[in-house]
Amino acid sequence: MIIQVSRMEGWKGHRVHLRALKLLVDLPDWVCLLAGGAQRAGEGRYLEGLELMAHDLGLADRVRFLGHRSDVRQLLAASDVYCQPNEEPEPFGIALVEALWAGRPVVTSALGGAAEIVDGSCGILAPPG
Repeated sequence: MIIQVSRMEGWKGHRVHLRALKLLVDLPDWVCLLAGGAQRAGEGRYLEGLELMAHDLGLADRVRFLGHRSDVRQLLAASDVYCQPNEEPEPFGIALVEALWAGRPVVTSALGGAAEIVDGSCGILAPPG
């Protein structure tokens, strides 16, 4: 199980994440959880666009949009990998650190704070986009 926990903002890389998941479509037995709700103006439309994109990419049966969750610790414990392909630098991503604390390997963009704390022992840094 792949998970991303974040607000529904474009720079958090959800579209990049969905395009990457399309590369896995022929592999069996995986699901992706996108946890985080629309909190600010415009985020609801953004979320609707992501749901449509998942459908258009043929991922609707593999990607679950969970909305805001208070059980993030349990979701991370149940996951296999944490993915957050930010499109802009984030100084200190709390969800990323929570995933590391939970012992989950992370796949994230080589930007901002993530580039300073993620190395080959705990995850993969990928070029943005």
